Amino acid sequence: MLGINDDVFSQLETGYKLPVRPAALNELQAELNRSDPSLNKVSELITADVALAALVLRLINLPELMSELEITDVKQAVKLLGLNTISHLTSGYLVKQVFPQPSCCISLDRFWDSATEISRLCLYLAQGQKHGVALDNIQTLGLFHDIGIPVMAMNFPDYVQVLSAADDNCQASLTALEDQRYPCNHAMLGFYMANSWHLPSSLCSIVLHLMIYTFWMSRIAKKKSCTTLF
Repeated sequence: MLGINDDVFSQLETGYKLPVRPAALNELQAELNRSDPSLNKVSELITADVALAALVLRLINLPELMSELEITDVKQAVKLLGLNTISHLTSGYLVKQVFPQPSCCISLDRFWDSATEISRLCLYLAQGQKHGVALDNIQTLGLFHDIGIPVMAMNFPDYVQVLSAADDNCQASLTALEDQRYPCNHAMLGFYMANSWHLPSSLCSIVLHLMIYTFWMSRIAKKKSCTTLF
């Protein structure tokens, strides 16, 4: 795959642990992926999770979306938001719930705070631009573009040292430092998780393109380093 050995991806299936895919996500995506998804069924699945239902209602009642009447019915909120937005919203919420802090060597609160800020920045920059991409897709990109980082933190107890080294060295990319120390990097694990969890195809594609980008940037950096040395 564009210079990346496919054997690496087959090794990911058995060589690394991922957070357990939530049953609620299975049911929601199964319904959303049908040719004619049922609005009633989607609403019932969301209502079964109190926190998720509250998230949907909080979103629909943002001043930018609904300025007059408060929406208190999940089914009505789902109808107004649209199934594409619901798909990204529920995926985002459920993925964030499955990374247990005790199994990660980094602060997950700090990671999600940073990801949320990037998500908001992506949304801000995209508003008013002619790009033909749904804003919820762009927001999800910002939230999950580095989803492989907590996966790395679950698999490598010393991963926090690599993150610190990347912070201290602005000349080296995080993926380059990861490749020096581990048999994989966060871009690869991020794509593997998104793909194996059957997250929205647009999200998987974005993570894949980021993986390809970081792979080639790493190759270029190594080539420049060799040129400098000799």
